Amino acid sequence: IETNTFGASRTKLAAHGLEDEVVAINHRAVKLAREAREIAGVEVLIAGSIGPSSPLPIPWDAAAREQVTRTVQEQAWALEERGVDAFILETYTFLDELRVAVAAVRAISRLPVIAQLAFLEERETFMGVRPREAAAALAEAGAAVIGANCGVGPQDMLAILGELADSGAARLSAQPNAGFPQREGGRVIYPLSTPRYFTDFAAEAAGLGARLIGGCCGTTPEHIRAIAEAVATLGPEPRRARATARPRAERPAPPTSAPERSPLARKLTAGTFVTLVELDPPKGINLDRVLEAATTQKQ
Repeated sequence: IETNTFGASRTKLAAHGLEDEVVAINHRAVKLAREAREIAGVEVLIAGSIGPSSPLPIPWDAAAREQVTRTVQEQAWALEERGVDAFILETYTFLDELRVAVAAVRAISRLPVIAQLAFLEERETFMGVRPREAAAALAEAGAAVIGANCGVGPQDMLAILGELADSGAARLSAQPNAGFPQREGGRVIYPLSTPRYFTDFAAEAAGLGARLIGGCCGTTPEHIRAIAEAVATLGPEPRRARATARPRAERPAPPTSAPERSPLARKLTAGTFVTLVELDPPKGINLDRVLEAATTQKQ
């Protein structure tokens, strides 16, 4: 599941006079996601959502890149501090901005980064970038998962996935809209695509190599449930272990002496006073702070 933080960056919150509440708002969003997980009693990962800058700094130069880097890192730091398991950078239309954002997160965190562009019906971004070109650039920037979201409906998303798969990207993601949106009477309306439509999409997307499949604008809990049911029985091909007989001469000989005792065991045997310190496990998979604390305690 994602945190509700797509627009919780300093640049977007500034439009509401909340630019100084970045940390508090992102912390609260992660707290809500964690509470939802606990209430549901389902073990799921929580991805911290980060959207593109709005408005994009113009001209796009070194100063603009630095501004995007600072903005993304501020939000990413707050999300990781509260306990997300990964980051999802989504709905980017400008490849270079997404590359900078991915690199910015990778510079301060070891958590996985999911990088997703929004493509148009022509299978190009607003700036004319094709999926294959995008995949290569994002892999170089350090994205763990590369994909697309928003923009188009399930059918066009399959075509985009096909091109991403041809690029050789190891892990792919796809979160299409319920369909291509139309503006009617001042409102944005999405086609009434049925959950069954997403069932078929999910199965085909998995066949193309997508390992993270979901929905974006216009999708409902029913659509997500249909996706979950479609992929519930899918998974990587099981590895078949081959049993091989090791020649008798190569088998290690049994130990002739007792194994060497650990430093802790030696201290306990000698009656030395020992201090034990318990460290809380990290919220995510970043062990840097725990290792730093352990090193300090050891000294």
